[in-house]
Amino acid sequence: MPSKALGIVRLDKCLAVACMDNSVHGFFSKGKKSFSLYMPANIVSIELFQLKYTQQIRALLIALSNGDIRLYNDKHLIYTIKSDVLFT
Repeated sequence: MPSKALGIVRLDKCLAVACMDNSVHGFFSKGKKSFSLYMPANIVSIELFQLKYTQQIRALLIALSNGDIRLYNDKHLIYTIKSDVLFT
């Protein structure tokens, strides 16, 4: 790990780890790195977003200190919610 971990989320086949250097790294269950994401601001929180309808949807919600909330499906950015509230 390049820096200390802020949060860990388990997705279907990988483990997503948010770090203090504004990055999120994905790892397979055997320890091999799957992906790395670099954020434009400090990461405040990382959570699992899950919907259960006809298909099960699992994604990452990442809150940033600049007020953005980002939704990722593995390493692909799906949606960004911009807020005027700054997280600390």
